[in-house]
Amino acid sequence: QDPDVLDTWFSSALWPHSTLGWPDDTDDLRYFYPGSVMETGYDILFFWVARMIMMGLEDIGEIPFHTVYLHGLIREESGEKMSKLRGNVINPAEAISKYGVDALRFALTTGTSPGNDMNLGKSKLESSRNFVNKLWNATRFILRSLDTERLEPQAIELQPQRIEDQWIDSQLNKLVKNVTELMEEFQFGEAEQQIYDFVWSKFCDWYIEIAKIRLRSQLTPSPLPFLANTLEKSLRLLHPFMPFVTEELWQSLKQRLPDKGQMPASIMIAPYPFADDKGFAPEAERVMDSVIEIIRSIRNVRAQYKVKPGKWIEAQVYTGELLSGLITQANIIETLAKVQPLTILGRQKRGPTKDKALVLVLKEAEVVLPLAGMVDRLAEEQRLVKESEEIKGRIAQLEARLRDNAFLSKAPFQVIEREKQKLAMLEDKLKRLHQELSQLSSSSADM
Repeated sequence: QDPDVLDTWFSSALWPHSTLGWPDDTDDLRYFYPGSVMETGYDILFFWVARMIMMGLEDIGEIPFHTVYLHGLIREESGEKMSKLRGNVINPAEAISKYGVDALRFALTTGTSPGNDMNLGKSKLESSRNFVNKLWNATRFILRSLDTERLEPQAIELQPQRIEDQWIDSQLNKLVKNVTELMEEFQFGEAEQQIYDFVWSKFCDWYIEIAKIRLRSQLTPSPLPFLANTLEKSLRLLHPFMPFVTEELWQSLKQRLPDKGQMPASIMIAPYPFADDKGFAPEAERVMDSVIEIIRSIRNVRAQYKVKPGKWIEAQVYTGELLSGLITQANIIETLAKVQPLTILGRQKRGPTKDKALVLVLKEAEVVLPLAGMVDRLAEEQRLVKESEEIKGRIAQLEARLRDNAFLSKAPFQVIEREKQKLAMLEDKLKRLHQELSQLSSSSADM
């Protein structure tokens, strides 16, 4: 035996100060000891963390860190512990090769909370890769737009005038505030989730699509300053979680901004975004929340009644306090919901529905969609009746199986539960089909 070899955990316990030159009194030891936060897994709390504290007190007279952040274990998608014997271990090198290093990093940390285990599998890795692709494509669109329409220096300082610009600016400001608070509380997984939701939904799915309408129509003011500002701040928010992709995209964006000479050489040394107390616009948020709800509800009806994507349908919107705000968004509602003609009126002008129509009762508005021209009523009724009969047959088969004592005595518990879930889903679908038939046969229906 070699008498100079230390036990693994004994030598690890010396790590906070032995790596800084101890037992000598070095500059590094004076500067870096004690540290602030120690991050490790909860499974080695006693083996390592407690021993580092004990050895720090023994050798230096001071604990090596004041805060311990314990992460959970990474388990496979089903929640089973990863093991070479089970063959369910994910090879990081293979995951990086297939999905990308930032996608793996994001998948490992999104939605996690201190001390809790997380499940990792193909679906979460694919979701993270898709998010990277979404961010990349959004940046590519904005860069192409900036190549076509150069930003003037004063444009960066513009205050948002249009409601949708005020909305995205307010949403971004709210995100920065929330993420900052979450990071300070070590809630990194929730911080990432909120950035993900903002970038994917509010920025890409809504604001960029609205901006495309304005850019095509060459409406003024241009949305480009707000596209560039939102993207730039979003990249800085994301950088700690996706360092490589955000650096690449930020550098490309920087070259197209008028103040690039005053920007840092790298996103790594750019200041983290901070919230502006004057940057919140609750009224703009209220209007845009209603706009999004109107568009979504009309899209849902179009999908439900299988209206062809290119077909324009008529719509009437009745509202109260948001009337003037919704009127400014009429072109956006028309384009994104594929409705024309679109009428937006005050609630006091809402009369009885004369023709057969669907009435969508929303939070701050009612949407009336005349069925004439939107749906071939007879064909739709025939389709719904046929689908209902097919589902009734499947329900009868499942009910017979679940009454069969031979099946119940031999089948595993999980199989029986799965059949019960199928039955519940089919019964729910049949109920919805009956509701759709009722809506078609009545003069109007509330949804």
